Amino acid sequence: MKCSWSSWLLLSFICHSAVAQWVESNNGIYGGTITSLANYNGNVFAGTWGGVYHSNDNGFTWKQLNAGLDNTFINSLAISKNGKLFVATQGGNRVFATSAPFTEWTTLHAGLTENPLTTLAVVKNQVFGITNTGLLFTLTEGNTSWTTINTGFGLINSISASGENLFAATNNGIYLSTDKGLNWSERNTGLIENSIYSISAVNNYVIANARSGVTFFSDNLGLNWSLAQLEGGSFKLVEFNNILYAAYEFRAYYSENQGKIWEQVRNLPGARDLIISGATLIAGNQYGIYRSQNSFPWTRSNYNKLTNSRIVGFASSSNNIFCATRTGDVLRSNNTGKTWASISKGLPLDQITTIGYFDNTLLVALLNYGIYRSDNEGGSWSLATGIARITSFVKHRNQLVAGGASGIFISSDIGRTWLRLTNSPQSVQKQKLFDQGDTLFIISPDYGVSFSVNNGQSWNYINEGIPPSARPTSLTTFQGLTLVSAENAAPIYFREAITLPWQSVSKGFSDATLTTSFATDQQNIFVAGNKGIFTSTNGFDWSPFYNEQLPLLSSPSGIESLLIYRNHLFAGTEAHGVWVSCIEPPRPNISVIGNAPNDSTLVSDSPEGNQWFLNDSPIAGATQSTYKPLVSGLYSVKLILDDCESKMSEVVDLFVKEYPDAVIEMPNVFTPDGDAYNPMFTPKRYDDVLIAEIQVVDRWGMEIFRSGDVPAGWNGGSTQAGVYYYRIRFIGKNNKSGVVNGWVHLIR
Repeated sequence: MKCSWSSWLLLSFICHSAVAQWVESNNGIYGGTITSLANYNGNVFAGTWGGVYHSNDNGFTWKQLNAGLDNTFINSLAISKNGKLFVATQGGNRVFATSAPFTEWTTLHAGLTENPLTTLAVVKNQVFGITNTGLLFTLTEGNTSWTTINTGFGLINSISASGENLFAATNNGIYLSTDKGLNWSERNTGLIENSIYSISAVNNYVIANARSGVTFFSDNLGLNWSLAQLEGGSFKLVEFNNILYAAYEFRAYYSENQGKIWEQVRNLPGARDLIISGATLIAGNQYGIYRSQNSFPWTRSNYNKLTNSRIVGFASSSNNIFCATRTGDVLRSNNTGKTWASISKGLPLDQITTIGYFDNTLLVALLNYGIYRSDNEGGSWSLATGIARITSFVKHRNQLVAGGASGIFISSDIGRTWLRLTNSPQSVQKQKLFDQGDTLFIISPDYGVSFSVNNGQSWNYINEGIPPSARPTSLTTFQGLTLVSAENAAPIYFREAITLPWQSVSKGFSDATLTTSFATDQQNIFVAGNKGIFTSTNGFDWSPFYNEQLPLLSSPSGIESLLIYRNHLFAGTEAHGVWVSCIEPPRPNISVIGNAPNDSTLVSDSPEGNQWFLNDSPIAGATQSTYKPLVSGLYSVKLILDDCESKMSEVVDLFVKEYPDAVIEMPNVFTPDGDAYNPMFTPKRYDDVLIAEIQVVDRWGMEIFRSGDVPAGWNGGSTQAGVYYYRIRFIGKNNKSGVVNGWVHLIR
C-alpha cells in the first residue's frame, strides 16, 4: 500500500511505505479521562487512564511519557518545589518519579503497603500520599523509602496542600498541619457534619464535601466554615485572574466575590482537576483537556495523542462512521476516520455500552438511562426505551434484537417500541447478540454460546468443546466456519456444523490469550485482543496484522472493537482511542477484448478504483474499468480505493499501430453556383483524424454552420457570397487534439 494521508499531518503519525499501516484516528475524539494535572514552570503534565502526557505549550500539544511505566492507569500526580514529578498508579503500590528532561522514570515503592496511593500532595520537598484504605505516607525528596504518619485521628479520605498548609479530610472532621504532618489541629468550626470525604485548598480558600452531599467553604484556611450552595462533590478548587473555580467531574462553578456567590460555568462540562500554567487555566475531565485564557470560554485541546478514549463500539452508514466511548460520547466521521465530531448533544451523561445503525436509524444504549435513537445520523436524539443495561444490538429477520442484563427484547419498528422475550436464556451484563442468517446467537462469558432458529422463542446451548474457563466474547461466520473468540484457554474456537463440537485454534497467536471482537470482508477475517490484531484467510492459520505499529496496549483487553468500512479496518482500543489501517484491495486481473492491433480494449475485473499504467507510469485520467490503448507498450492496472492500494496486476504487452499527427487542410474558396466545379467546402487533406467538428461564422461572429462530419463538407446553404471564418477542433488517431482556423471565400 502506498501512503497518501497528507491531510493527517496534525496527528503526528509515522507513515510506512508498506502494504498497510496503522494511523491514529483520534482527532476530534475528546474522550480519555484525565485523572490528575500538575504544572512546573510551564511544563504541564496530565495523568490519564492511558498513562502520563507532557505539554510545554500550556496544554496545546502533548507528548506521551509512558516509557518505563509498568502501569499506566494514573491515580494522581504531584510536583515538588524542585520540579520532580511523582506519579501514583492504580496497579498495586506503584509510585514513579521523573525530573527534567522527563525522559526516565525511577520507582519509589519501598515502605508502601500493597494498597495503591489514590492521592498525592506536596509541601515544598515533602511528598504525601494516602492509600485507598485511608493510610497516610510521606517521602522526603531525595529519599527512596516511604514512612507512615500516624495522625491519631483515624483514616484519611482526602488530602490537599496549599503552600505549607496540608489539609486532611476524615470521618471525624478536617485537620490541618503546618509542619509537614508532624502536628495536626482541628479545623471544624462551622461544620454541621464531620464525615468529610474530599477537600481542596488554594491560597486561603478551602472547599470540602461531606458524605451527605453538603459542601462547605472557608476563606481563612479552615478557621471557619460556611455552607456553599454547590451541587456535586469532590470539588477541585483553583484561583485564576481573581476568580475562584470549583469543579467536580460533571460540573464547574465560578465565583467573582471570594466564594460568596457561585455561578455555573456553562461551557466546561466539569473537571477532575484544574491547574494554572502561565496565562492559561487548564481543566482535565472525562472528555480530555480544556483550556481557557480569558476566564470563561473553553476549548478542547487534546492534540497529539492525548486522546486515550475507551472505544466500546462502531457503527456505519453509507456516508458516516460512528463510534462510542465508554465515557458517554458518540462521535461521527465523514472522511474515513481522519477527523471526528461529537454528536452527543441531547444524550444523558452516562456510560455507553453499545452502538448500532439499522435502517437509517442510529441507536446507542446507556448503562442506566436506556436506549436512545437518532433518525438523522446523530443530529438529534430521542429516548426509545428506559430499559437499562443493554449490551448488544443486532438486526435479525427484519426485527431489532437487544440484549443485556435486563433480558432479551425485540422491536419491529426500528427501536421505537420494545417487547421482552419471556423464553430468553440467562441474562448477563456482557452478553452479545449475533445474526447469522436464519440463526440468532447469544454469546456470554458466563454461559457460553446459545442459539435460536425461531426468532428467540426457544434457545439451545452449544458449548461442547469450549471449557467453562474460556469465557466466549464474540462470534462470526467465515467460509463455512462458525468462530468464537474467548477470554481464556484458547484465543478462538471453531465448528463446521451446528451438530459438531467446538475445536480450539491457537496457531499464529503467539502468547495472545484474550480475543474480543471479529471483523470480516469475506476474503479476510480479523480478530482483536490483548496482543493486538490477527488476520487469516481461512480461519485456521493466523498472523499478526501490523501490531508493531499499534500503541502499547497496557490495559487487559487491549483492542475491544473492530469495524471494516470502505477497505479500512478500524480498531477501537481500551485506552488509546481509534486506530485505522488499510485493508489491501484484491489484485485486479486484466482481459483484452477486440482485435489487434488497433481495435483492442483492456478490461479490469474491478468495477471501481482502477488506475491504468503504461510502462510503470500512471496514465492521467485513466481510471475507468476499461481502457483503449493508443500506443504500444506494457499495460497494467492497480486499484486505489479510499487511499488503499492493491498490488499491481499482471502486465499485458500490447502492440498498437502508432499513427502520425493528424493533418487537415481546407481550401480558401468554393463556388456553389450550380456547376460541378468546386461546389463544396470540403477538406483538401484529411489524414489520421479520429473525430472532428467544424464551425463556420460570418464576419460578425454569427454561427452559420456546424457539423461533426467534416469530410461531408458545407454547401454554403442559402448564405450570400462573401468571406466566412471557420474553426475545426479535432482529435487524431494518436489521441492528440488540435484546432485548425481559417477563412473561406464563398463565390456564387
